[in-house]
Amino acid sequence: PDREQVQYQEKITGIYSLNEKILICQTLQRYDIGEKEQDIIALVGVGKSNREIADELFLSEAVSYTHLRAHET
Repeated sequence: PDREQVQYQEKITGIYSLNEKILICQTLQRYDIGEKEQDIIALVGVGKSNREIADELFLSEAVSYTHLRAHET
């Protein structure tokens, strides 16, 4: 994994099991998910709302929502 993926793995340590971390890293590689989206995904994974995510990452709620929806299929 590259530096960005290692940093993301460090962010999610303790939140996900090893198998889940591997799956997350594989998904990030496959879909080229940026750092901001990674942060948002991690916060969604621990049950944060759009408002809570926006507050924590110093974004507007609309920007948080846009980043979250950017990679929906």
